[in-house]
Formats: sequence, C-alpha cells, structure tokens
Amino acid sequence: MIFAIAALALGAKPATVVTVDPSHRLIEGVATDGTAIYVSSVLDRQILACVKTCQTIATLPEGLHPLGIAFDWGRKLLWIAADCPEIAGIAKCDRGALIAINRSGKIRGRFAPSKQSFHPGDVFASQSGIFVSDSQNGLVWALLPRRPDLRAVNRAGDGKSAQGTALAPSGVELIVADYVR
Repeated sequence: MIFAIAALALGAKPATVVTVDPSHRLIEGVATDGTAIYVSSVLDRQILACVKTCQTIATLPEGLHPLGIAFDWGRKLLWIAADCPEIAGIAKCDRGALIAINRSGKIRGRFAPSKQSFHPGDVFASQSGIFVSDSQNGLVWALLPRRPDLRAVNRAGDGKSAQGTALAPSGVELIVADYVR
C-alpha cells in the first residue's frame, strides 16, 4: 500500500493513493514523476507504473532485480539500482547495473564500473548527476553530465555499506548513509 504522506505537513489525514497487488512480491523502491508512482518489485524483476491501478512497464534482464529507484526530472528517466540481492531463490552474481528507462519502460542506458564488482542498492537523481551506492563495499558511484561512465566519488574504505544518498544544498557535498558507520 502506498500512502500520500504530504498531507501530514498540511495537517490532513494521510490517504491511500494506490494499492499494489500482492502478487507483485517484495516492493522495494518508490519514485514519482508527478503523474505516476513507480515501484520496483524485487522478486518479479519488474517496474510498475501506478496511477489508479498498477501496470508492469518493464521487466529487467535475467539476473537483475530492481532495488532503489529515482525519477530524474531533468532527463525524464527512471533510474534503477539493479542487483542480485542475497534473498532465497535469487542466484548470486558478480555485478549489478544502474539502468535507465523511459516512462514507457524502454531501457535507455545500462551502466556498471568496468573493472570491479558492483552491487548497487540505492540511487539518487539530481541535475548534478546520478548517484548510486554500493551496499557491499561502501563506494558511491556517479554518472555525471558529459561523462559516459560511472566514477567513484569516494575512496574505498570510506564506508562499508553505502545506502541512501542526498545532495547538500550547496550542490557540492554528497550525504551518504552507511549501515556500518
């Protein structure tokens, strides 16, 4: 179930905006473009677009399961941190991917660092770039404007399990949640 919590700031009661059918298993990420609410179904490898009801708009390639998602207002793309999480029934893999899809579910890009394992878990989109955290080694990767590949924005050892990220108002500093630190 997805609630509209913006109503809390206005003193109104939260309301259910859409309910995801329980056949979609393990809903993880949520994002919106202002019209639709997008959710990731980890076990089904699907991205759903929900307005009044939910429709599957994309099924990720075999071996990739969608975790965190973020809508990129500037580029009009949905960014997906896709990996093979340690969940029963999901095969282990050496690398996940950062995937970009358009509103109709067509894949517009697939990115991963070229020379090392990559296990993305969360993603944040801004005008400054797309930031994706690696939950297994603490690195945060960035896809920056006018750069064709992912680049680490911190050093190995700065963290152990990078999670959510947010850009500070200055646009220069990135705030990173890390389970271990």
